[in-house]
Order: sequence, then C-alpha cells, then structure tokens
Amino acid sequence: MSISQINQIIFAFSQSVIEGLLLQENNPVTYNQKGELKGEFEHFYDHTGIYAFILKKKGKKAITYIGKSEEGDRLRQHLTGKNKDRTELASSVSTKHTKIKESISLGYEVFLAIYTNADFNKSSLMSVENESIFLGIENLQSTFPNLKSWNKRNG
Repeated sequence: MSISQINQIIFAFSQSVIEGLLLQENNPVTYNQKGELKGEFEHFYDHTGIYAFILKKKGKKAITYIGKSEEGDRLRQHLTGKNKDRTELASSVSTKHTKIKESISLGYEVFLAIYTNADFNKSSLMSVENESIFLGIENLQSTFPNLKSWNKRNG
C-alpha cells in the first residue's frame, strides 16, 4: 500500500466522520443561571474517538472545534471548566469552556457531537483527528466566514 492510498483512506474516513458529526443535534450544550452545565454528558467522558463542538444559528451549522478523546478528562474540562473532582482548573489549562459560553451569549446554539469507536489506536485516532480538523475548518469558513476555528494547532 502506498502513502497516497493511506492518505485517500484517511481523507475519506474523516469526511464521513465530519458528515456524521454534522447530523447530530441531540446533545445541546447549555448552562443554568449559576453557570453549571445542564444535561447528562458524563457518559461521554470515557469514550474513545472524535468529538466536535458545532455551532448553529439561523438554520446554518458548522464545526468550530474537533478533538480526540482516549477516555481522558479533556472533554469534561471543555464542558464544565472543572476537574473530575469538581475543583476549578488551573489558569494554565486551556479549554473551550469560555468559548462555548461566549458563543451561546452571541445567539448560537452549541452542540456536542461524538464519534466513538473502540477500534481506534493512538495513530489512527491522531490521523483522523488531524484530517477532521482541516475538514472542520473548511466547513466553518464556508458556513460562517467571520468565525475562526477554536482549533489552535493541528498535528
């Protein structure tokens, strides 16, 4: 198998992941008046796969962030702004928690979309995450040209 063939497979698979993520609207991210996350998200915290934050406004939606999860706490930190023991995160920890709240205040609906697959290993998950970030940025720019992706790095 050639590198070109591997690239084509990763692209095609990542494209199908993006399409599937964009179909999901069953996990709206909202907060109560105390700023605490509403809804049941705990079962997502230990998944292995790709997750995305999707913004929706005036019938249009786009992916603003792609991340990968290997049964870690990153997704919890993004959603709650807290550690597993409910303590505040250190100021040096960067999450999307503030960006989620900011987007809601600007009139966007925010959704969490999940692609879980226990067959991912570290290299396949990283490859799909990287290609999905590129595809997500293209999707965001074509849908909401004035918004910037929340992904700061890729690779």
